[in-house]
This record gives sequence, C-alpha cells and structure tokens, in this order.
Amino acid sequence: MELVDGRPIREHAEALELGSSERVGLILQACEAVSHAHSKGIVHRDLKPDNILVDHSGRVRVLDFGVARAMTEPEATTTKLTMVGDIVGTLSYMSPEQACGHSDQVDERSDLYSLGVVAYELLSGRLPHDVRGLSLADALGRIRDLEAEPLPSIDGRKREDLDVIIAKALEKDPERRYPSVSELAADLRRHLRHEPVQARAPSVLYRLSRFVRRHRVFTAAVAAIFVTLVGAVVVSTRFALSEAAERRRADETAELMSLREQEARRAQYRAQLAAAQAAVEQGDRFAAPTRVTKIAATAAVKTRCRRTKRESR
Repeated sequence: MELVDGRPIREHAEALELGSSERVGLILQACEAVSHAHSKGIVHRDLKPDNILVDHSGRVRVLDFGVARAMTEPEATTTKLTMVGDIVGTLSYMSPEQACGHSDQVDERSDLYSLGVVAYELLSGRLPHDVRGLSLADALGRIRDLEAEPLPSIDGRKREDLDVIIAKALEKDPERRYPSVSELAADLRRHLRHEPVQARAPSVLYRLSRFVRRHRVFTAAVAAIFVTLVGAVVVSTRFALSEAAERRRADETAELMSLREQEARRAQYRAQLAAAQAAVEQGDRFAAPTRVTKIAATAAVKTRCRRTKRESR
C-alpha cells in the first residue's frame, strides 16, 4: 500500500485559506477518485475528511478502503464502522440507508451522499447534521429525518446553484440523488464554468411531504384543529343563514298579512260607500248621513293607524 504524505481535505483547505472555487476543485478530485473505484465495482462506505487527503502537490487521494465491498458482494452485517470509538464521527458522514442498517440499499449513491457531507463541511465549515453528544437512536433519527440547512454565503456571495447541487447529493431518498458520482462531478464543473446545472430545487409539495413525515404528531394535531375550526365555521354559517331565512319568512308573512288587512279594509270602505250611495238614491234621509259618518270615522281611524306606524319607524 502506498504511503501518502498529506493532510485531510478540510485541514488543507483551511490552512491555505482556499476560496470556494478551489474547494470545489478539491471536491471534484475526490469525486473522480471515488468514481474510479465505482467503475471497478467497489463501494467505499467510509468517506470522510480523514480518509480524503491532499498531498504536497495538491493531488487528492482517497484512502482506507478497509470497510469497502464489491457492489455485487452480499452484505454480511448491517452497518460496519471503522472502530467503536469513531462511531459518532463516522456516523456523521453516513447516508441514511447505511446508518439505519439497510444494507441492501447501500450502493454508489451512499458514497455520493458521504461526498455531499464532505462538500457541505468543506464549503460551510460545519456538518449538515452534528450528532456529537447524541445517543445512537437520536443521531440516527437526525440523519434519517432532518433536512440540512442551506449553505451559508460563501466568499460574501450566495451560491444558489452550489446549494442546490449539494442538497441533491444529500437527499434522504437515494432515488432523488444523482444517479452516480460522475453526474455530481459534472454538475460541479458546470457550476465552475457558470453554466446551468442539472440539479433542481425540491418542489414545495415535496418539501411539504417531508415536513409532514418529520412532524406527524404536530401535523395531525394541526389538521385536527383545522378540521374543527372549519366545522365550527360551517355550522355557524348554516345557523346564521337559517336564522336570516327565518327572519325573511317572518317579514314576508307580516307584509302579506298587512296587505290582506289593507285589502279587507278597502273592500269594507267600498261596501260602505256603495250602501251610502244606495241610501241617497232611495231618498233615505236618515240612513245616508249615518253611513257617511261611519265612513268618515273609518277613514279617520286608518289615518291615525298610518301616522302611528310612521312614528314607530
């Protein structure tokens, strides 16, 4: 085995105070080395800065294939770690499927995820998921469920394309990552050449589905509250509409009764006029004045009623 005299990739970048373009160039070299291993049917499974060294000439070397296996080789154990004391450090770079022991899903895309973690740390100075001090169960839950925060500004500028590229490499679902490390490297080259990248930001619907999966209890509680509020609004609205309809029917009934009463009074008035006219024509001097007096009294009563109604309004 060749002895490599170099420094871990992050230590090298910080010592030379490399800019983002130079750091992306180092990631590209690491991608090329890992892609070469994949072309030989080998999955590394333990990619991290300590296993990616930069020699004095600036060449990136990928080391420690101690837990590597052939892609066609059946997995004998669930999750292999370099050593018990290094479980937290190594776990921080593992893909969700490898960390959770889904050995049948561990392939070149698992190495791609680890390269995404290394790239995220190299460009931001921190891990996407810091599991130091957590129990194994909590660490696995964070790697499996929590999305990494977007990359911070680099060199004083926000790099949207670079953020999208790294986010695609760090997808929880292997099917949503780049299909190969060479595809990741191709997008990094497009970024350096200021060309459109192939990666796309996740849709709002996908982000929402991920949020629901991460916060099922909270989402269920919010949904229950929402359904309750909607139900209350529906019931209140129906009650208000029903009450308004009842008032409208009552007003219509009262108006109809008023119209009928007025019509009855008009009929009575016409009948009295007709009787008075008939008395005059027959020469009944006593009946005619009496009937006229009744008509006048009725008219006076109607006038007072109308005045009273107007004043009450």
